[in-house]
Amino acid sequence: MLTAMAPLSRTLAAIPAPPEPGSGKAWSTANLRAWLRTYNEMHASEAGIIRIWADATRREATLGTDAAAALDWGRRQIVHFLEPRGFGDVDIEAIVAMALLDVFGGGDRPAETIEAAVRVIERGLLGR
Repeated sequence: MLTAMAPLSRTLAAIPAPPEPGSGKAWSTANLRAWLRTYNEMHASEAGIIRIWADATRREATLGTDAAAALDWGRRQIVHFLEPRGFGDVDIEAIVAMALLDVFGGGDRPAETIEAAVRVIERGLLGR
């Protein structure tokens, strides 16, 4: 399981951070789009192993001992992504973003779906 999670974790950690409000730096939709493509490719390639592990933890609780810590690490990565926007409850919205990314990443996505995900993230989570 750790082998499957390592590349996905590295990809999640590389989410492009929005510029700090008032910094004068421009937001890059292109960077977000490229990251979503990479995240989708990585997540889709490891989804089978992750799903088997998730199913196994339902049957054997000891297998999921590290699951909460792994999910919280991912949530913290998203918090760093959302924090610069300066509004809302980043902890709760990071959980929502994690759920969206899980659904989005679960299979190969065409360009139209990536564009829809970009719009949801920019408008719904970043307020752009």
